[in-house]
Amino acid sequence: MDTGLVEVFVEIPLGGGVRHRHKPRGESPIEAFPGTDVVPALALVAYGCIPGTLNPADGSALDAYVLGAEGIAAGSSVSCKIIGIRLRNNGDHKVLTVAAGHSLRTVDDVGQLPPAVLETLALWDETRLRPGERWGSAEEGRTWISRCWI
Repeated sequence: MDTGLVEVFVEIPLGGGVRHRHKPRGESPIEAFPGTDVVPALALVAYGCIPGTLNPADGSALDAYVLGAEGIAAGSSVSCKIIGIRLRNNGDHKVLTVAAGHSLRTVDDVGQLPPAVLETLALWDETRLRPGERWGSAEEGRTWISRCWI
């Protein structure tokens, strides 16, 4: 049964400045960190990936934003509800989720979020939406994930 939840491996916790990369395919997804990157600004949202998926745009697991991830450490896995997707021109789409235990879990779709939340996400992700890019629905996010399972 599809519960609408996915597990997200947190690579950058809320307020973090270092990315703890997920291990490549074929290896245990949640172990010691194989490498880190310093991110240019402290994370305004937790950021991670969905193990067991493959993004055809970059050959890595699908990227995910996690709202409501206060106190969740890098290297943790958290159950998340899919509420949308940032559809980018380069195909490196970002799934938008909310931690299952957070008060925002009542949000069912990106359209229910205040515009300021989406603007903050876009700013942290280095750019506002470019022409042709948009926030997609929860259903579009689930469809994208279903196409990318390996």
